[in-house]
Amino acid sequence: AYRCNPNHACGTTGLSGLTFDHPVATANAHGAAAFHVTSTQAQPIRFNAQVPASTGGGPQQGPALDGSARVTFTSGLSGAVKPGGKGWAATAAAFEGKVGQRYTYLCPAGGTRDTVWGTATYTDDSSVCTAAVNAGVITVAAGGTVTIEIRPGTHAYVGSSRNGTTTQAYGSFSGSFVVVGSPTHRSSVGFGGGDWSADASGLRGQNGHRFLYSCPSKGSFGSVYGTATYTDDSSVCTAAVHAGLITVASGGDVTIEIRPGAASYSGSSAHGVTSNDWDSFEGSFVFVGG
Repeated sequence: AYRCNPNHACGTTGLSGLTFDHPVATANAHGAAAFHVTSTQAQPIRFNAQVPASTGGGPQQGPALDGSARVTFTSGLSGAVKPGGKGWAATAAAFEGKVGQRYTYLCPAGGTRDTVWGTATYTDDSSVCTAAVNAGVITVAAGGTVTIEIRPGTHAYVGSSRNGTTTQAYGSFSGSFVVVGSPTHRSSVGFGGGDWSADASGLRGQNGHRFLYSCPSKGSFGSVYGTATYTDDSSVCTAAVHAGLITVASGGDVTIEIRPGAASYSGSSAHGVTSNDWDSFEGSFVFVGG
């Protein structure tokens, strides 16, 4: 608070985390005083002004507050954003403790997802770009520029499966960040795997749930059982080639849906891949998009 009287000095009382351009500001004959205040923390701040009593215990000096004061708030955040990092492996660990500061990260298109802990609030050693995908701000295919804000550590982080990513739960950690910006898309699709050996057997029983697999270019074929409906221990990327969704040379992202096991699976040859017959099996998947 600034306490001002006509022709008197004004000073601060009871404020913390703020800096003023002048320790005191002197009011003019009309009781007006100008000053600039800078806050480096994200916090609610209340400003008030009072007309104090005269030192002799008599009536108050100067006019009552008339509500005509001009207050201008200018956010310095956009100008204060600093470079944070580049690439899908980049984390925010180097900025731990710089609470309230914002940093930008460049996430190249067609990136590779990395490890993330948390949802909405992430541990600062998480992949920033992958966290931004989880938050729905960017996609792996398009990439983009991401802004984060540093937050204190918290006692627990909750994992989630959405937007083609699966993040991990974690306990207490020393530093966090949040992704700044509104989601451009929301999806319940999780992340299944990122190489040609990945199958869906670990997702068995999650019938109806969808998972995205990222298949690097110039991959190596694995075993596949079935046609259209595949056993969940089949190589998802190889099955995607068999289904005509991607090529081994170019790779790409594909989405599967988990299905119950079937009584039998018929093999076939298509797009350079030969899948195998199989009898009854405990779990299956089908493709729902490339």
